[in-house]
Amino acid sequence: MEPVENRFYVYVYLDPRKPGNYTYGVYQFDYEPFYVGKGSNGRSDVHLSGNEDNKHFDNVIKKIQRVCNTDPIIVKYQDMLLEQDSFDLEIKMIATIGRYDLKRGPLCNLTNGGEGSTGWICSDETKNKMSQSHIGVVGPAHHNYGKLHTDEHKKQTGVSVSEWWSNPENKKRMEHRVPWNKGKKGLQVGWNKGMKGPEPWNKGKINCFSKESLEKKSKSLKGRVPWNKGKKGSIPWNKGKIVNMSWIYSVVEKKSMIIKNNEIALYLQQGWIKGRKIIF
Repeated sequence: MEPVENRFYVYVYLDPRKPGNYTYGVYQFDYEPFYVGKGSNGRSDVHLSGNEDNKHFDNVIKKIQRVCNTDPIIVKYQDMLLEQDSFDLEIKMIATIGRYDLKRGPLCNLTNGGEGSTGWICSDETKNKMSQSHIGVVGPAHHNYGKLHTDEHKKQTGVSVSEWWSNPENKKRMEHRVPWNKGKKGLQVGWNKGMKGPEPWNKGKINCFSKESLEKKSKSLKGRVPWNKGKKGSIPWNKGKIVNMSWIYSVVEKKSMIIKNNEIALYLQQGWIKGRKIIF
């Protein structure tokens, strides 16, 4: 079993729009790199959902998704590292490839790397501040509003989750974990509980329109001939016509179609059935 300490890796985001031979010291890539990071488990995929603290990085990802209809290329440059080793490699790679904001290279990184908070526990005060900042943030104001995961991202997330659960250590950690809301009732109340839809603007009102408004409406309609005056029910398009077509369907072909009646016998011999049926 892989040691828990050697669970870190360094990953690189590559731009599929820019293929070529990109060499930076000892680092070589088939596409232009634009971000270097360090993490564990599914950390490398997190950026695909949005990066509020790094707008340049976020814009590059969104443009690739829009133009190429796929996610950026994500490669794990080196894995099975100790955390400090992953920090050292991240710093070295960022320094060698170069940051865009410092005009030294193509990377969207805003720092030199080496930062991290593995194992850090938020204080109750910090948790409360984070919670309060999200209350009431709905609709377009929410950072994930209108965003959809690509099929590639869903696939990568599924693989990451499967890998996490395949680790016996992770399963063991989850065995004795008790859900925070076990045995508790009524903790979460729907935001619209007890609320009713808006009342009609004219509820309880009689003669909503003023006398002047009604007179104007009456004058505008005087002399106008109704479009259907003297007309009786509409005539079917096929009235008087002989319909020489029929529906047939096939369970094998999984489709139905309409053909001429003189062709039905030929199709019936091939296993088709007379009638219309939607085949799923």
